[in-house]
Amino acid sequence: MTSTPITYSRWTRRPLNYLPVHRQGQLIGYLWASTDHYAAGFERQLATAGDDLDCLLAWERRLDDAAARGLAPIAALEEWIGAPEDAVAGAVPPGDPARRRTDPGRTVGPAQPGRTASR
Repeated sequence: MTSTPITYSRWTRRPLNYLPVHRQGQLIGYLWASTDHYAAGFERQLATAGDDLDCLLAWERRLDDAAARGLAPIAALEEWIGAPEDAVAGAVPPGDPARRRTDPGRTVGPAQPGRTASR
């Protein structure tokens, strides 16, 4: 018998949906979830939040909580749409449609030596 992992993988090469995350009206990154892989994460917008590890850690805690509650990655993404803005994590604006990325072979997640993360 297999069980659901207690955290989402933080990288994938599978199709995903992603949503912009704003804080005080400024884009700080993207919340993403795989459509067919147990993976979800947050990618900071380096131009505006490159030095801000707090927003990354806040989203990782939220995603870990969602995984521990047994939510599918896409459900974890959807539960934050329109939620009130957090001073650290920001917010996913209501009504902002999810974007879909299906490029095979492009890794999403933390950069590895010699590679860059893509959204």
